[in-house]
Amino acid sequence: MSVVNAIIFDLDGVLVNTIEMHYQAWRKVAQSGGRELTRTQMEELRGVQRNECLSILFPDRELTPDVVDYFIQIKHNSYTEALRKLKPQDVLIDNALDIIYKAREMGLKLGIASSSMNALRVLEHVGIASLFDRIAGGDKVVHSKPRSDIFVWVAGALGVFPRHALVFEDSVKGIRGAKDANMKSVGVVNPDTKPLADIYYDKLSDVDLETLLFDLDLRVGGSPHRF
Repeated sequence: MSVVNAIIFDLDGVLVNTIEMHYQAWRKVAQSGGRELTRTQMEELRGVQRNECLSILFPDRELTPDVVDYFIQIKHNSYTEALRKLKPQDVLIDNALDIIYKAREMGLKLGIASSSMNALRVLEHVGIASLFDRIAGGDKVVHSKPRSDIFVWVAGALGVFPRHALVFEDSVKGIRGAKDANMKSVGVVNPDTKPLADIYYDKLSDVDLETLLFDLDLRVGGSPHRF
């Protein structure tokens, strides 16, 4: 049996229902640059930092600082405007709060590892930012998922060894990053994560945390093992 001292959550699509807002915002960016973005192509952008997303959207275009700022402002304005129109209960995914409260009750440290620059804004909008010990958005590390950097950063900030952290993710890039960090992973919602994750659930509402830890042969280890 292995020890777990922390849970690290991806944000968009895992705890909050914001994937459609991201898609529509990136679609506006693509259209402003004379491109179209399909939902299938959107999968390439999930878990990726903004500048890298622009390189994927416009591979043959020179992305000068001014051009990058122009596109990023379109993305930011579209996304934040859509977020403001939603009530917190419309954004939180079913069972997210129950899992978070149960994890805290069990003594687990909690972190967010998101590639979004709006991670803190979203958490504050739904009123749960204070429930997390560390929050990392897209500005915390240079290399985005599938690199393991953001997961390792969050684990270090929480004061736990990476191997003692459990990751919830809905993207293939995120699962790969978690595996590279030597972390156990839970795939949710996206069936493409199923072959890579240690365990998979079609919906977050299917997750019972105690059962999940039992199925992964994990026990809560008490005080975090600090570096």
